Amino acid sequence: MDLVRLMAATGEKITFLRLARTARVSNWLVYAEGLREHIEEAIKKQSGAAQREAEAGSDVSAESLAAVLELATAELRILRAERDQLKAAMSRLRETEAERDQLRELLKETEEKLQSMLKESRSPSSHRAGK
Repeated sequence: MDLVRLMAATGEKITFLRLARTARVSNWLVYAEGLREHIEEAIKKQSGAAQREAEAGSDVSAESLAAVLELATAELRILRAERDQLKAAMSRLRETEAERDQLRELLKETEEKLQSMLKESRSPSSHRAGK
């Protein structure tokens, strides 16, 4: 019985199998008449205590729930504002990227025209036409 009390005191879950293994005895021994009843009672006490703890944890006041809800609502408002700012920034970024692409295309066309003009100016026929 000392082992059962020790397991209960340390919060270790009491089961017939765990008790037999901890005591290093055969399973049939923990089910023996006289011992079985004590173990069953310890298991019932332990499960009842666990149930009472779970029920006690669920006693949350309406005020604390309202406060949690208010905080969550405020946080949601902040997150939505941040989301809207990020959306606006992404929109501006896309516009800027589109402008960049247009400028690159214009630069490419200008470089091609410049290359063409340079070739014409270097060709022998353009020197003769100027004389």
